[in-house]
Amino acid sequence: MALDNIDSSKADPFFLFYALKHRGLFDIVSGSAQPQIIGKDIKAVRVNLPPLPEQRKIAQVLSTWDRAVELTEVLLAAARTRKRGLMQILLTGKCRFPEFEGQEWREVRLGEVVSLSKERLDPRKEHEACRCIELEHIESKTGRLLGSAQSNQQASIKAVFNPGDVLFGKLRPYLRKFIAPDFKGVCSTEIWVLQPKTQAITSCFLHCLIQSDGFMAEAEKSSGSRMPRADWKIVSEYCCFLPKLNEQHRIASTIDLCAQEVNALTSKIERLHTEKKALMQKLLTGKWRVKVDA
Repeated sequence: MALDNIDSSKADPFFLFYALKHRGLFDIVSGSAQPQIIGKDIKAVRVNLPPLPEQRKIAQVLSTWDRAVELTEVLLAAARTRKRGLMQILLTGKCRFPEFEGQEWREVRLGEVVSLSKERLDPRKEHEACRCIELEHIESKTGRLLGSAQSNQQASIKAVFNPGDVLFGKLRPYLRKFIAPDFKGVCSTEIWVLQPKTQAITSCFLHCLIQSDGFMAEAEKSSGSRMPRADWKIVSEYCCFLPKLNEQHRIASTIDLCAQEVNALTSKIERLHTEKKALMQKLLTGKWRVKVDA
């Protein structure tokens, strides 16, 4: 049926919404200042319509996935807020665990306890391949590893990292790309490889520290406008307070639990979108039919 000849008694508006979305019509826009879908684009579209009761049932099924996504997004926003709030109070000592009350924190400059690794590797001269992390492999703001490449497929010089190192993307630092890999590998030289150089700071606490607003404020004092990069000379002067190691572990493990919740909810939303896309492909093309009560 062409969309310029719709009989409202035969077409459910919610079904049409999903049908048009499946056809990608909402991506067809004209104009730049005020993008819009014009009439001729609508009239050219044809959709297959099952009986009206089946249309309604299909729309009901797909809307269930939409509601699940919306509810999970609310939970995700709450989890992110909770994590950020915990970081604010735990990393600054505003809130202490009872067993550590009375223990003093030590003020240090980041450069006193953390160093940048200078170890480099030329993939063209190495016979043995290892995992390579580029900036696009790190999800912004979550620290999730989205993938990796093989070092023997790279042509540029790479930085070497080991378990216990913490990585931070210095290019466009406002993207907040960070990760603490549990394996040995190489990464882009646009990524800092941060290493605790004394026993005063743990890797897990450093991983939390570079996610804090205080650290990010220093990292974003970058050089360059089109391709801004964090400046280690500035960041190394960042003043922070360090508790003793056992309290660092406790703080980091608490924040990590929140991070796990954020990542789990993010993965759930991705899974729901994937499931919905597969359902749309089956239901809106007639490959799968739904039963409708008499």
